Amino acid sequence: MSVIKVRQKIKCLASVCLIIIFVLCATGCSKTHEEAKSTPKENIRKLQEYEKIGEESEGMLAVKRNGYWGYVETKNYDLVIDIMFDRCEPFKNGRAVVAINEKEGVIDKQGNYVLKTKYRDVEILDTPYIRCTLDNNGKELYDINGTPIISDDKHYTSIEVYQVNGKTAIVAQAYVFVTIKTLQKREAAFIFDADGNMLVDGAKLEYTMIGEFKDGYAVVKRIIKSFAYNQNRTNPLYNYINTTGGLLSKEWFLEARTFENGKGIIAVGEVAEDGYYSKEEADWKVIDTSGKIICDLPDQVVYERIFADYAVCHPIYESNTLFLVSLKDTTKRLGPYSEIEFFDYNCAIVTDYDTGLKGLIANNTFVLDTEYNSIIEVEPYIFEYQKGEKVDTINIKH
Repeated sequence: MSVIKVRQKIKCLASVCLIIIFVLCATGCSKTHEEAKSTPKENIRKLQEYEKIGEESEGMLAVKRNGYWGYVETKNYDLVIDIMFDRCEPFKNGRAVVAINEKEGVIDKQGNYVLKTKYRDVEILDTPYIRCTLDNNGKELYDINGTPIISDDKHYTSIEVYQVNGKTAIVAQAYVFVTIKTLQKREAAFIFDADGNMLVDGAKLEYTMIGEFKDGYAVVKRIIKSFAYNQNRTNPLYNYINTTGGLLSKEWFLEARTFENGKGIIAVGEVAEDGYYSKEEADWKVIDTSGKIICDLPDQVVYERIFADYAVCHPIYESNTLFLVSLKDTTKRLGPYSEIEFFDYNCAIVTDYDTGLKGLIANNTFVLDTEYNSIIEVEPYIFEYQKGEKVDTINIKH
């Protein structure tokens, strides 16, 4: 027997074993014979009819036969959605993405189409919305029942959904005409409510970008025009915007960074006659969500973000050299680092610029000094670290 045939036989046996294990686990030992409508042996026989099984999700299991996919339910493993799709994905929020002839759509658990298979890409979001990409790269947004929320009337290039203080805020970006006469376009950012009603018209307000909402605000960028030296230039200014369009400050800033833990970073200063500003002369400050200045930051650097009780910065012309400036005492800083990997729970892996060794910061403290060859996140709050041949784990939550 050839090596290839042996490998195929082993692969087939392995698949059968996996199916048996899956069925036995799914039926469970706690069920009595009277409760189960079909026995594990019958379930195994049903699944062996298929050439491949997919991922179980919400009581449904994707199965493949003769090159096409459908779904069985995981109680008795009966086919409930016909085998007809080129591709299919696990169910999420009672919906699943399916594809026919390279076009994607959405079905419910009865196999009814929520959205027809006509989109280049479809994504069911964690929030009860479905984001679709058209052939022209435009984006559309539907609710979980297929009702249009945002259509592609402005050829939206991106649509993001945020939950802010219990309310839904939808941010969309598009290119709009500056003037019909010249056919010149520029970016514009919009905010919609949960039902798709426009709350902020970035085309009229000259908002070119609205970032991620955190702590109730998102960074908003607008353009100003400069006609110095007979050149029509545009220069961006920044502020913070809430979900209904209210601005945090009457003053617009040279730079602004997303809020983290109630703190943001801004740069203030004068814009030169040519429409630009000098990074060397910018004054960097930390503010809270009321707009109050918390502290001034050392200058001659560029600040990227807030991390815990630190401001992350780099020299103006050396973006690959990173430092952490303490917000409690801005004369103190950590680094330099060549890389900082941030996590959502006030934790970061830092890589020493000179040695390349790694350390771990959690809750504003080094829980692992920069002396390890490798540190990786195994799962939230749990990290594996290696020094030489020794490998160990640490749980920073405890």
